[in-house]
Amino acid sequence: MGKSLLAHALFHRFVSTSAIARNAPCPCGSGRRYKDCHGALTSVNTAPAPDAAALDQYAYGLFDRGDFAGAAHAYERLRAHRGLSAESLVRLGAALEKSGRLADAEARYREAAARAPDHAEIHSNIGSVCVLQQRFADADEPLMRAPKLDPRDAYSLAMLAHARQQCCAWDGIVRLFRVLRRMLETPSELRWPIVPFPLLAMPLSPRHLRAAAHRWSRSFAPSPPKSRPAWHARPGERLRVGFVSSDFRPHPLVVVLTELWERLDRNRVETFAYGLLPEDNSEVGLRVKRAFEHFADVCRSPMLRSCNASAMTASTSCSISTARQHMQDRKYLQCDLRRCRSTTSAILERLVQSGTTTLSSIASSRR
Repeated sequence: MGKSLLAHALFHRFVSTSAIARNAPCPCGSGRRYKDCHGALTSVNTAPAPDAAALDQYAYGLFDRGDFAGAAHAYERLRAHRGLSAESLVRLGAALEKSGRLADAEARYREAAARAPDHAEIHSNIGSVCVLQQRFADADEPLMRAPKLDPRDAYSLAMLAHARQQCCAWDGIVRLFRVLRRMLETPSELRWPIVPFPLLAMPLSPRHLRAAAHRWSRSFAPSPPKSRPAWHARPGERLRVGFVSSDFRPHPLVVVLTELWERLDRNRVETFAYGLLPEDNSEVGLRVKRAFEHFADVCRSPMLRSCNASAMTASTSCSISTARQHMQDRKYLQCDLRRCRSTTSAILERLVQSGTTTLSSIASSRR
């Protein structure tokens, strides 16, 4: 078997098979038809299993770019390889839903609900996809359960009222309208925006309808551009730039950025690096450390464990640029990343607020 796979690999390495008809003689000279010889081998999945973490990131990226069909295919490959978490099942369901595969989306949402039965958003998704399939009676149970798990989920209440209207199920619907009116008094406190169109058939005031439409439109309106922080350098003062990352080690990001860090003009820029994982002492890690003037392994800092990032900040000067990279909302480093996320957010928040960073307090905490 090993020899046949090796021969098969060499054959396809040096012979182009893209134009070979299935019933044509096999180019290897065996005398058999291609589909019964090397063509049959290509139908067997002899490729190694995909890297689960890489495939998860690939699917995540496709979803974020709006390639929902591609994301669904990638998530389904990952599901066949190792199974999916409830979170990934929800994203797979959303990708299937946006691709028009509503029945498959519902199946994935229900699979996610079996793993996370107290997750309100999953039940809301199940109810929504049932409504899209015009199975209004089936939407009742999940749409009732979602607001019980999350009292701020007005979206599910509105969809529940809409589904009951379609079924002419009037019991309790007056109470639903009353709760919706009360929640729309403070639309900014709603967990999810309410789709305003079904509300037009409900006994709601124009003020309530406008509040729902305004809250809904804000969910896809572009965010206003953020103003750049103002910085006024004193004579001879350098710009201080800090980088926070868990990837100061052999990593594709380091391959791309190391030379950039090394080429920063030290006469104009003072560089700081804060590593969120233990220092890497490989050749790559040491080169990264040499690229910065100041390098701190902050993962062991007791101050950062308590999110007391104020010990890292100074009251003078205010210039900071941070490389947040692709850490937020990703399962890139699994357990280590989950541990680092809160620390990363705390660091970045404090750095942006107070502007500058120093290593003196970190160094003193490690002595």
